Amino acid sequence: MSPYQLSETPGIFYAIAYWMSTLLFVLLTKTEKLTKKKIGRVFVFLLILYLHMEIINSDVSQVYFIPIIIISALIMFLFLFTTAEIPWKNALYFTARAFIVGEFAASLTYQIYYFLVLDFKVSFDYIGTYAFIFFGCSVLLGLLYKLEKRFVIESP
Repeated sequence: MSPYQLSETPGIFYAIAYWMSTLLFVLLTKTEKLTKKKIGRVFVFLLILYLHMEIINSDVSQVYFIPIIIISALIMFLFLFTTAEIPWKNALYFTARAFIVGEFAASLTYQIYYFLVLDFKVSFDYIGTYAFIFFGCSVLLGLLYKLEKRFVIESP
C-alpha cells in the first residue's frame, strides 16, 4: 500500500523540505548568479540531508533526537552560508527560518499524504512518493516565495 509505515513522518519528507526551504532562502538572498559549482553544491547538500535524515537517522533512540536536529540545522546552515555568500549571523537567522518553514512544509505534506493513503486508499510507489513530496513542498514554498520576495536581501 505505502512504502512507509504511516505511524511517523519519514525522514525523506524532512530532508526534501529542509533542502527546499534552505534553497528558498538562498534564492531570496539575491546572490551572484548560480554557477555550476554552486548548483553542484545544491545537489551535494540534498544528498547529505537525504543520507542524514533517511539512512543515518532511521531507527535511532529518542535520546538522540536533539543532537540529530542540531546536525540537521548545521547542515542547513553550511548550505546557506556557503551558497548564499552572506555573513554568518544572517545565515544563522535564515537557517532558523528555513528550519521552521521546512518543518511546516514536511508536516503538512505528510498530513496530506497520510490522508490520501488512509482515507482515499491511494497507493504510492517510491517514485510517486518522491514526486508527491516535491510537488507538495514546491507549492507551499512557491507561495512563501511570492510572499517573501518583497523582502529580498542584498548580498554584501
